Amino acid sequence: MGAWGTAIFSDDLASDIKDEFRELIAEGHDGETATNIVVENWKSELEDYEVRSVFWLSLALEIIISGEDLKRWEEEPKLLIQRKKVLEKLMNQLNQPQCEPKKIPKRFIAQTDFERGDAIGYKLLSGKYIILKVITVIEQHSGDRYPLFELCNWVSTEFPDKIDIGSFNLLEWTFGNGKKELKKLAIFPSGKKDYPFERITVIAKNVPIQLSDSTPYMLLAWKQFDDDLRKFYNLE
Repeated sequence: MGAWGTAIFSDDLASDIKDEFRELIAEGHDGETATNIVVENWKSELEDYEVRSVFWLSLALEIIISGEDLKRWEEEPKLLIQRKKVLEKLMNQLNQPQCEPKKIPKRFIAQTDFERGDAIGYKLLSGKYIILKVITVIEQHSGDRYPLFELCNWVSTEFPDKIDIGSFNLLEWTFGNGKKELKKLAIFPSGKKDYPFERITVIAKNVPIQLSDSTPYMLLAWKQFDDDLRKFYNLE
């Protein structure tokens, strides 16, 4: 495989793909069938990233140049004109020098050290504390792990004894219409910086849990938790 210029078809591979596509069209195949045949014929070679890049660029450009894509719009003159403009714009973009490859950041995966039965003291913006109890740790197929909480009906500036935590009632979520309901809260960090380390304290372990670990539950991010506490629990 060799290239003698920077144009898309100034390349042995691209030229071969173009010729193969044109021959299939000449034999009577429609554009979609011809494309499928070319892709099938080059399937094994497409594992090479250099081949893959040239292949798709050249095939896309040849489909535009051949006019095969426009045939399905021939009965709608207005749409045909619009489609031509779209393809012309795409062809210009394909013929432009390609950008430098960009580094794709690794996806953030949420993790937690909490365990079932942990009692978590969360410091409100007012300086007072509330208590969240870990019902379970949710584990997703993506690798994300985050706690599912129940919220105690308790607010104070000092932490209670472990024995008292088990006797606390739970605080209900209040909807906009005034309806109240117990809700389980799955809270996750949406990024590396979205975790209030300085406002969270594990104050007890193996405390009694009241709610089950089944669905449904409310899925919240730590960055919005203060707003949710104010809006739905009147806590701030």
